Amino acid sequence: MSKKIHKESLETIASSIDFHLKLEAKEHLTNRAFARACCTFETDKGSSKQICWLTNFENTRGLQKQRDFVGSGVYAMTGTKTTLEGKDGQPVYKNTKLGGILTKAYQGTYHYTQRTITKTINDIGVTIHSRSVYSPCISGAKEIEIRMAGDPNCYRFQNLSDLLKVKKEEQEELIKKKKELQKLKEEQERLAAVRKALEEKEAKERAEKEEQERLEAIRRQKEDEERQRLADIKRLEESISETNRRINSVKSFLRKNVTLRSQHLLDPYQEDAKRSHIYDGVPIVIEGGPGTGKTTTMIQRLKFLLSKKALEDYEAPLSTEQIEYLTNPDSFNSRWLFFSPTDLLLHYLRNNMNGEGLSATDENTRTLTKFRQKIMRDYNLFDPSKDGPFKAYKPSAGEECMIVAPKKVIDEFEKFCIDYSTKLIDQRVGLQTSQYEWHNAAVRIKSICARNKNISNVATLMRLFNSLQDNERANVKVVE
Repeated sequence: MSKKIHKESLETIASSIDFHLKLEAKEHLTNRAFARACCTFETDKGSSKQICWLTNFENTRGLQKQRDFVGSGVYAMTGTKTTLEGKDGQPVYKNTKLGGILTKAYQGTYHYTQRTITKTINDIGVTIHSRSVYSPCISGAKEIEIRMAGDPNCYRFQNLSDLLKVKKEEQEELIKKKKELQKLKEEQERLAAVRKALEEKEAKERAEKEEQERLEAIRRQKEDEERQRLADIKRLEESISETNRRINSVKSFLRKNVTLRSQHLLDPYQEDAKRSHIYDGVPIVIEGGPGTGKTTTMIQRLKFLLSKKALEDYEAPLSTEQIEYLTNPDSFNSRWLFFSPTDLLLHYLRNNMNGEGLSATDENTRTLTKFRQKIMRDYNLFDPSKDGPFKAYKPSAGEECMIVAPKKVIDEFEKFCIDYSTKLIDQRVGLQTSQYEWHNAAVRIKSICARNKNISNVATLMRLFNSLQDNERANVKVVE
């Protein structure tokens, strides 16, 4: 049996977001919502409709168990208030189970379990009727995206104020036109009554020809006026229909050149990657092309694995002491180390991390080159007497090996380099280039690669690359 869908209008949703933003601004709250969802919750105690507001951080204020003066356990609200509570819905931290559902879906029915304060487990069903994502700012909300269950359309607006203004102006225009229409209809009824009276008088005075002609002229005049009024009525009715059509489908102010995305909201595939393999010993590899959100997903996963609420909600295979150790707000930023290939990218990533509540410093975010130099200095491995690639390694008598079975490591790394390079070469050789102007240059490069496909060691691989660099530089530029 399908769930009943609760319909909301665009105006209702927009007004709700505007009201919520004003409440947050009035109370000077720092953890502002960035998404709204209208849902119906089903539990063993019944069903209820609720507005959920997705937040980027946990609500630091909540029920905590305390001891009173006789030693009994009581629950009380503690902590600094950072999130709007209980005014027009409930806040939902995005890294909870419910937050994961609302992040990935805007319609449908889903089920999840939740542990209550008394340690009991509730089975909860949630039916999503609509979901709206926006960017909160001082002036209101920007980049609003509204999706409603059963509606294939996605409504997007640049500014919330524009939507509310257009709705208000259209409603005022509609009221004005309805009043004008009512006035014309009353005039039409009056003219019809006059015409009827004239026809009755014409029948009584039919014998008098002159009076009959006069009345006939008046009747024709009134008929012309009536036709004009009917034309005006038809025009206004068409105008009202057009106004209603515009109200029901306000044109979206779409962003250009880039896709409308929420800063803190991942797509369903990224969200699944963020929440998979929670401290079970399985490493995660995130693959994707440029701009697909790999780094954003990785930063959000890092915050997820350091979130006490998330680890408790998903029942991570950790002890209470381990969770407290990992998520302690005074020290959790010293539990992780993030590497970047360049300083410029590192500066950009630090801003993203700070936006997720991670304190990125010189201690926990490094570039690979500077970290390598630090390790070499700490272990006293620089040797100024040498030149070339081995200048930065100085063995000493009786030193402890930094790598167990180093020859095996080197052999496996060389095999990986050879296999990876061979795969790339095979792909290049198989490319179809006959339709391009640079086909002849490509043919020469592919022929050289084809003759050197059987690579058995790193030396052969380097000779191939050096040959391409020294002899085919001009052809490479042509292809580029």
